[in-house]
Amino acid sequence: RELPGVRVDRGGGGLEDDQHLAGLQVRMLRENPDLLYGKSNLVADLRPHTLLRGGLASDFERRGYSFVATLWAGPSNATTGLHADLDPGGVFLVHLGPGTKRLVALPPSTASALQAAAPSGDGGFYPPRSMNLFSASVTSAFPSTATLREHPDLVRLSLEPGDVLYIPCGWFHQVQYMGEPSVSVSLAVWHRDIDERSMSMETCRAHARAEL
Repeated sequence: RELPGVRVDRGGGGLEDDQHLAGLQVRMLRENPDLLYGKSNLVADLRPHTLLRGGLASDFERRGYSFVATLWAGPSNATTGLHADLDPGGVFLVHLGPGTKRLVALPPSTASALQAAAPSGDGGFYPPRSMNLFSASVTSAFPSTATLREHPDLVRLSLEPGDVLYIPCGWFHQVQYMGEPSVSVSLAVWHRDIDERSMSMETCRAHARAEL
């Protein structure tokens, strides 16, 4: 079943089918009745103006931004691939639960240490697919990450149901589902004057400095 007005990503495809999902490297649950259905107000609840209270969504729209909503669902202990999204206005990650999400994030300046490369045209920036920052052996497998353990801008946190996290353009992040299967919604923020195909780490930084 489709959810009108909301993009539902399906995991498990190969790189030739969908580079972005292959980079995220997690099998998403498209249909779990306990999480997604039997909720008459689900689609309305996932709209930007519902998720971002206090007029925040309207403030973005007045400046020429729009939102692309994606619904994510994953089983307990699933781990996404480490990646950075090149959405010019960043991404709001709204965690609906019922489980918890652990997240680790690093700024764009760590791209070299993370050995990241950008596949063309899919809006992502990817370290090696086997790099797992939650793994105790990550520094053995990837010695260049050893310096990141004490990085001043390293972020480690847990998202509980109802929490909203803003991820700036170009920030690397990796997520692990904890406790129970969970649902989240990401709201990617785009600007009407920016061509998606032109986005890079450099344009992320330029856009952050611009007064739009």
